[in-house]
Amino acid sequence: ANYRGGEEILNTELETQSLLAKVTARLSDDQTFQIGYMGYRSEAGDRLASRLTSNTGQAQQQEQTVSTSLDTFTARYNWNPEDNDLIDFKSNFYFNHLEVRNPVRGGRGLTPEKIGLPSGFRVGTDTNMWGAEITNRSQFSLDYGDFDLNYGLSYRAEDTKGSDHTAVLEGWLTPRDAIRHEGAAFAKAAYKPVDWLTLNGGLRYSHYWVEDRFDPYERYQARDKPVGLKVDDGGFSPSAGVT
Repeated sequence: ANYRGGEEILNTELETQSLLAKVTARLSDDQTFQIGYMGYRSEAGDRLASRLTSNTGQAQQQEQTVSTSLDTFTARYNWNPEDNDLIDFKSNFYFNHLEVRNPVRGGRGLTPEKIGLPSGFRVGTDTNMWGAEITNRSQFSLDYGDFDLNYGLSYRAEDTKGSDHTAVLEGWLTPRDAIRHEGAAFAKAAYKPVDWLTLNGGLRYSHYWVEDRFDPYERYQARDKPVGLKVDDGGFSPSAGVT
């Protein structure tokens, strides 16, 4: 057995820290503006499942852990006047920065010390994500029923790449180096002609742009083939329902 009853299970350590801060300004009875920050830090035990294939390989405490650092910034604005059922406006803006660092896993025998880096240097990924959402809800009643209409726009982008020296030390395990953008517009309607019946319908259009700036597997392909992949596409998503 790799572990006897009562023994410590190695590489399962975890230490986390988190911070949350919010500031809300009530501009009027029907308007609020809020900014926020959330931070997260962790150091966790690290062991690849592919290294757990032998009895001697499992019961070994690793010298290095995996670190995660996440910072999130948000800004929200709401406007909902009591005397106007056509306006329930909400907007949300956000930015995330994520850093993950792990021990070198490339397995090529190249250590940080061989390229002039300090012992224990960790590699990983840096990722930024940012975006915005703007929505409004309008409610109105007519002689032939009640309507509830939701519509809005959204945008999101994500840029990820390996941290400094990761490509050299990891080789074929180099993390993704790519960026993507996604924009969307949507509208959803609910029509209630009588108390016991609601008809729902919606339409959403999404469009995305993706650029894979470097694929480590393409280095083994023909040199005349362009490195990287670009995709530009979109489509509609309709929906309907009866309650």
